[in-house]
Amino acid sequence: MAEILAISRMLSFACQRARSMELGVSTYFLEMALMSLMQDMLNTGMDGAANEPFNLPNTGAGFH
Repeated sequence: MAEILAISRMLSFACQRARSMELGVSTYFLEMALMSLMQDMLNTGMDGAANEPFNLPNTGAGFH
């Protein structure tokens, strides 16, 4: 579980940096990767980990 949380934090950081650099496509795919990882955590019973606050505000990337 610690490794998955570490990956999630790295993705969150990369997403924030891509957003701050206005890299729209990269931001979109990093957000998708983070959302997929969070879904995997929920599917594997890591409910508490998936609720950890990651910085992923709605940026209008088009996936809801």
